[in-house]
Amino acid sequence: MARSSLRSPFLRTACRWVFWCGLGSLSLPGLASAQTQVTDPAPFLTTNLFSGSRSHRLNIVVLGDGFLSSQSAQFQTHVTNLVINYLLNTEPYNEYKAYFNVFSISSTSLEEGADHPHSGTWRDTYFNCSYDTAGIQRYLSIPNRTPVYNLLYQFVPDYTIAIMIVNDAEYGGSGGRFATISLDPSASLIL
Repeated sequence: MARSSLRSPFLRTACRWVFWCGLGSLSLPGLASAQTQVTDPAPFLTTNLFSGSRSHRLNIVVLGDGFLSSQSAQFQTHVTNLVINYLLNTEPYNEYKAYFNVFSISSTSLEEGADHPHSGTWRDTYFNCSYDTAGIQRYLSIPNRTPVYNLLYQFVPDYTIAIMIVNDAEYGGSGGRFATISLDPSASLIL
């Protein structure tokens, strides 16, 4: 039995295809391979703000999607600006800043940005974040949350809040289990 991950322009997320073929693997031309999670460098944890023991604090974990390996410092700058300088200095968080820890998990994408199905733009990123969720152009979401949970449980299993910063300039974001925001300056209001 051969297994392959494929991305189709007609399907929003990567699918697992299983081919029952005694001859081995089957190749389908015209379909790009789905994101293979880059492990060079491997995802790593950074402590951005430490206020006390994780068991006695609210732990914010920030992840990034669409950042190249050369953009790790840029991702850390966004974590500092959006979470520590903006969110934790906004009412009511600023009164309780001493009760928060902030961590970030850096991961490497093969391409910058996010998918924009409305314009036919597809990016090969670590978490495969995409606009146009539920047919809403600015609705930026994480279609497959398994890689997010895997990294959270690996690095900060006692996280309280998870935020995804997507390296894309178009305004967009969403709430829910993970706050997801783009780099558009107005997207910080989603937090």
